[in-house]
Amino acid sequence: MALHSSTATLRQTLLSPWSFFADRSPRSGVGFGVVALVAVAHVLVVFVGLLLVGVRVATLDDGVGVGQAVSAVAGEVLGASLVLGVLVFVNWLLVSAVLHVPAKVAHGWGTFGDTLFVVARSSPVALLVPVATVAATLLAVGEAGSAEAAARQLGSLRGAVGGASALAVVAVLLWQGVIWVAGLERTHDMDGGQATAAVAVTVLLGLVVALGA
Repeated sequence: MALHSSTATLRQTLLSPWSFFADRSPRSGVGFGVVALVAVAHVLVVFVGLLLVGVRVATLDDGVGVGQAVSAVAGEVLGASLVLGVLVFVNWLLVSAVLHVPAKVAHGWGTFGDTLFVVARSSPVALLVPVATVAATLLAVGEAGSAEAAARQLGSLRGAVGGASALAVVAVLLWQGVIWVAGLERTHDMDGGQATAAVAVTVLLGLVVALGA
């Protein structure tokens, strides 16, 4: 029952954000629990995905078993995955701070806690980025005949993998932007034009930073 309720809430947030925020006024908390779950999901997606890539590449060489490959790759992959999990929290705070400034300039009445809540509820969308990146990386490994050949192939297709990640970033920011507009309208008592303007500034800054990195 709890899982069904959580799934329904997530679906409402992502697909009907105006009704979601209308049903939650005043808000409840700042969304830390949602961001924590998203951070864990990021860690799992990246860990499993990169582990599969690493094991696939290592076992292309004769004499390298799956167990040996897992032992060699797991530690490094786990470290990278945990760092990404921490960055989910950092991103939540930074994006909320950036969004809150134009919201206040546009005469939004909400608190920073309201902005944290709005951004937190949109955070599940960000899972599209690691999923797309891992999927593109797995496809890039292809059918190379050796670990060395697979590494070269990954290097030569780095642009394609980066392109898939960039497209996912754009899709995520635009989708989150729609959720932010709905959230600002309700939690900051802003009209549609004010909320859209505040969100547009944040989305454009996000695109510049993400695609320029």
